[in-house]
Amino acid sequence: MAERFLAGVDFTVTEVNGAPALIARADGTLLGVVAFEYRDGAIAAVRAVVNPDKLDFVRRQLTRP
Repeated sequence: MAERFLAGVDFTVTEVNGAPALIARADGTLLGVVAFEYRDGAIAAVRAVVNPDKLDFVRRQLTRP
C-alpha cells in the first residue's frame, strides 16, 4: 500500500536549521520536511513541516551555496 502513496517521491537526508532532516520531493518539488531534534544522544522531538510559507524558507536554505 505504501508504494501507492510514495510512488515518485524522493527522500534525501540533509541538514535544516542545523539539525538532521528528511526532505521529501516529487518531480523536484519540495513536499515536506521532517526534522529531528536530539538531546543527550536520543531523539527528543520530530517535527513535520508542510506549510508552503515555511517550505519556501527551507527551499532557500537548501539552495544556498
